Amino acid sequence: MKSVRGCTNQECDSYKKNDKYKKDYDYCPKCGSKLMAVCKSHGCHTFIDNPDGIYCARCLAKRKDSADHAKKKRRSCEEKHKHHRRRLVGSRWSRRKKR
Repeated sequence: MKSVRGCTNQECDSYKKNDKYKKDYDYCPKCGSKLMAVCKSHGCHTFIDNPDGIYCARCLAKRKDSADHAKKKRRSCEEKHKHHRRRLVGSRWSRRKKR
Protein backbone atom coordinates (compact mmCIF):
# COMPACT_ATOMS: atom_id res chain seq x y z
CA MET A 1 0.00 0.00 0.00
CA LYS A 2 1.14 3.49 -0.72
CA SER A 3 1.02 6.58 1.40
CA VAL A 4 -1.27 9.49 0.57
CA ARG A 5 -0.98 13.24 0.92
CA GLY A 6 -3.32 15.97 2.08
CA CYS A 7 -3.49 19.75 1.93
CA THR A 8 -2.02 21.76 4.82
CA ASN A 9 -4.07 24.92 4.19
CA GLN A 10 -6.98 24.97 6.68
CA GLU A 11 -9.07 27.31 4.51
CA CYS A 12 -8.81 25.06 1.42
CA ASP A 13 -11.85 23.02 0.33
CA SER A 14 -9.77 19.87 -0.07
CA TYR A 15 -8.60 20.19 3.56
CA LYS A 16 -12.17 20.60 4.79
CA LYS A 17 -13.38 17.60 2.75
CA ASN A 18 -10.38 15.43 3.77
CA ASP A 19 -9.42 14.90 0.14
CA LYS A 20 -6.37 12.70 -0.26
CA TYR A 21 -3.99 12.72 -3.20
CA LYS A 22 -1.44 10.28 -4.54
CA LYS A 23 2.19 10.53 -3.56
CA ASP A 24 3.00 11.91 -7.03
CA TYR A 25 1.34 15.26 -6.22
CA ASP A 26 3.54 17.85 -4.49
CA TYR A 27 1.10 20.76 -4.37
CA CYS A 28 -2.66 21.01 -3.82
CA PRO A 29 -4.55 21.26 -7.13
CA LYS A 30 -7.13 23.63 -5.58
CA CYS A 31 -5.08 26.14 -3.57
CA GLY A 32 -1.46 25.45 -4.54
CA SER A 33 -0.11 24.90 -1.01
CA LYS A 34 2.38 22.15 -0.20
CA LEU A 35 0.95 18.65 0.43
CA MET A 36 2.09 16.52 3.36
CA ALA A 37 1.72 12.82 4.19
CA VAL A 38 -1.57 12.08 5.99
CA CYS A 39 -3.16 9.00 7.51
CA LYS A 40 -4.86 6.78 4.93
CA SER A 41 -7.72 5.82 7.24
CA HIS A 42 -11.16 7.18 6.33
CA GLY A 43 -12.17 10.14 8.44
CA CYS A 44 -8.67 10.72 9.82
CA HIS A 45 -6.64 13.71 8.62
CA THR A 46 -3.64 13.39 10.95
CA PHE A 47 -0.34 14.49 9.42
CA ILE A 48 2.41 11.86 9.58
CA ASP A 49 6.07 12.66 10.19
CA ASN A 50 7.26 9.61 8.26
CA PRO A 51 6.36 10.07 4.56
CA ASP A 52 6.67 6.30 3.98
CA GLY A 53 4.13 5.53 6.73
CA ILE A 54 0.55 4.73 5.82
CA TYR A 55 -1.38 5.13 9.08
CA CYS A 56 -0.98 7.36 12.12
CA ALA A 57 -0.17 5.77 15.48
CA ARG A 58 -3.77 5.99 16.69
CA CYS A 59 -5.28 4.32 13.60
CA LEU A 60 -2.51 1.70 13.53
CA ALA A 61 -3.27 0.78 17.14
CA LYS A 62 -7.00 0.65 16.36
CA ARG A 63 -6.38 -1.69 13.41
CA LYS A 64 -4.15 -3.93 15.53
CA ASP A 65 -6.75 -4.11 18.32
CA SER A 66 -9.43 -4.98 15.78
CA ALA A 67 -7.30 -7.78 14.33
CA ASP A 68 -6.51 -9.14 17.82
CA HIS A 69 -10.20 -9.06 18.73
CA ALA A 70 -11.12 -10.99 15.56
CA LYS A 71 -8.45 -13.63 16.28
CA LYS A 72 -9.63 -14.00 19.86
CA LYS A 73 -13.26 -14.32 18.78
CA ARG A 74 -12.36 -16.93 16.15
CA ARG A 75 -10.40 -18.99 18.72
CA SER A 76 -13.26 -18.90 21.21
CA CYS A 77 -15.71 -19.95 18.51
CA GLU A 78 -13.46 -22.86 17.51
CA GLU A 79 -13.24 -23.96 21.14
CA LYS A 80 -16.97 -23.66 21.57
CA HIS A 81 -17.79 -25.77 18.51
CA LYS A 82 -14.92 -28.24 18.76
CA HIS A 83 -17.27 -31.20 19.28
CA HIS A 84 -19.07 -30.51 15.97
CA ARG A 85 -15.84 -30.87 14.04
CA ARG A 86 -15.04 -34.23 15.66
CA ARG A 87 -18.48 -35.61 14.93
CA LEU A 88 -18.33 -34.75 11.22
CA VAL A 89 -14.86 -36.21 10.58
CA GLY A 90 -16.12 -39.77 10.13
CA SER A 91 -19.41 -38.83 8.53
CA ARG A 92 -20.35 -39.05 4.90
CA TRP A 93 -19.61 -35.32 4.44
CA SER A 94 -15.90 -35.85 4.90
CA ARG A 95 -15.83 -38.67 2.31
CA ARG A 96 -17.89 -36.72 -0.22
CA LYS A 97 -16.45 -36.28 -3.71
CA LYS A 98 -15.20 -32.86 -4.59
CA ARG A 99 -16.47 -31.36 -7.81
